[in-house]
Amino acid sequence: MARLPDPELILYDGSCGLCTWSVQAALSRWSYPVAAIPYQWLSDRELSYFGTTAAECARAVHFIDANNSIHRGAEAINAYVSRFPIGMVAVRVLRLVYPLLLVERLMYRAIAANRSLLSRILGTTRYATIEAEEGQAREQLDTLTIVPITVAEAPPVRWTP
Repeated sequence: MARLPDPELILYDGSCGLCTWSVQAALSRWSYPVAAIPYQWLSDRELSYFGTTAAECARAVHFIDANNSIHRGAEAINAYVSRFPIGMVAVRVLRLVYPLLLVERLMYRAIAANRSLLSRILGTTRYATIEAEEGQAREQLDTLTIVPITVAEAPPVRWTP
């Protein structure tokens, strides 16, 4: 596990236009010190510093907060938007009204499973950043301070309907 003091980190699928567009839209709307990097730009070893794998990143977006907690999928989105006052209220409502949280998780899973098709339908395929130059990737990565530490991480919660 790596220690990420500042900024926090979003790992997303850079080959997915919908994923890339969503991350860019969120970052342009709300200013919050977070690095957003396609997981494909990181080696397996670098991903292991963050306590994740390429296979896990391919299934869901990851948000790694300043406490080194890894949030995946719908919880990653909730963790990020809860940094803002309106998002904090929305996430609290989701957690208070548990059926809404279940609907959010099911919707995330459905969208994630069909993101390639949705990217084509919505016309977001042009936003895919996986073809970005290696120099640009390294430039973004060099701004991160990665210090390997040992942290006992709770296993991700697996929920199946």
